[in-house]
Amino acid sequence: KYNANKYILDLEAARNEIAQKLAGVQNRKFLAFDPAWTYFARDFDLIQVPVDEGKDIKQIAEIALANDIKVIIVSPTRSPEEADLVAQRIGAKVMMVDPIAGDYIRNMQRMSRAFLM
Repeated sequence: KYNANKYILDLEAARNEIAQKLAGVQNRKFLAFDPAWTYFARDFDLIQVPVDEGKDIKQIAEIALANDIKVIIVSPTRSPEEADLVAQRIGAKVMMVDPIAGDYIRNMQRMSRAFLM
């Protein structure tokens, strides 16, 4: 069981670890089928390209190509079908990450792995 001080230290250690891992990533853009990653993007100098509601697969793929997207993030609350179709069209990879998962630290580490695959 965590106490507040231990958890803060664990958060700082995780943040530093993620920042180090992402430091060498060249393409810092990602397509997000859920706008929940704004703070993650800001904190780790990434660029979230949101998917606007009402866009079809072709339009989303065009946006992704124009932004040289290689990473697509989708949350479990959405069907991954659209993300998979876009990824196939543009040669990107899809990672399903739950923005409200119970273990915050592990979730942020999982999110960062999408850029390292």
